Amino acid sequence: MIRALAVAFAIAPAAWAQATDIPRTANGHPDFHGVWESRWRTPLERPQEADGPVVVPEKAEALVAAMEARFFKESLNPESDFDWGPLMPAQGGGFRTSLIVEPTDGKQPLTPAAKEWAKSIKAARD
Repeated sequence: MIRALAVAFAIAPAAWAQATDIPRTANGHPDFHGVWESRWRTPLERPQEADGPVVVPEKAEALVAAMEARFFKESLNPESDFDWGPLMPAQGGGFRTSLIVEPTDGKQPLTPAAKEWAKSIKAARD
């Protein structure tokens, strides 16, 4: 027993010693690039069916049904999709309608290059 405690205390500092240098972007902000996963059905960008950043519980089911009808041509299979929850809960008892909270419209902002590209695509269609 004493030997096990001695070994635990000997390796504990190594477990606590983690890298303190956080990867940073070119402008000095923390770099969160990578693969992210969420177990909620809350989309990254706010769908057009949502009225605002938070929906009340009574309207959440209708919003999820509208999003699923729009984004999924086939119905989701409950047996294989059991671990995905509904919309992400929000403070105050409602549900978030998008993962993006800023800007307030819930849409991913476009870079200047993306705006130019969008203009060229629109001009090509006209």
